[in-house]
Amino acid sequence: KRGQMPVVVQESVKLAKSASQDWRDILRDRMMDTIPVDFTFSRQNTHDAGSVLVTPGILKEGMGHLGVFGDASGSVSQGEYAQGQTELWSICEELMPERVTFIQFDWTASDPEVIEQGDVPELIRKRSGGTRFSAPFKKCEELGILGDFDAIVFFTDGGDNEYPGEEPDCPVIWCTTGPFYGGPPPFGEVVGMRLSKT
Repeated sequence: KRGQMPVVVQESVKLAKSASQDWRDILRDRMMDTIPVDFTFSRQNTHDAGSVLVTPGILKEGMGHLGVFGDASGSVSQGEYAQGQTELWSICEELMPERVTFIQFDWTASDPEVIEQGDVPELIRKRSGGTRFSAPFKKCEELGILGDFDAIVFFTDGGDNEYPGEEPDCPVIWCTTGPFYGGPPPFGEVVGMRLSKT
């Protein structure tokens, strides 16, 4: 009541008390209307905006290009990491995005693994160092692919407080098994991820 509870404990309590919401439901909401399926004159083609001709835009539906950033730092237990990989598999199987770009990271980020529809993710842990949330964003900026995503899903245990300087132009969903060390992220939506009992 005196307001002297540490931030990490406050965040743990808040996460535990918050209503459980499946991150897949949130992702579906954020990813709707991202895959081109037809042309429509109700949406003008922005590439021809300076032209005297009015050309149709693209009508989109379903899942598009999804960025998945997997925290493989030392603070992430093998169970937590396995849960994140299970969720990645679930994304590919259930939500069927057009493409998934998976980046595993600790204080630096691995090269992206691009998973097309029908591909099987590799699911091998390659890192276990310190944590830097900014690492996968920086890797994407270096490769010029950060603007390619329709949404980003971030799997973590919450063990860092170094975020990228700028919010990406797409929705970000932070799926965490624990509280964020320095308080909640400055952007995106946080969803608590419960570990499976098996």
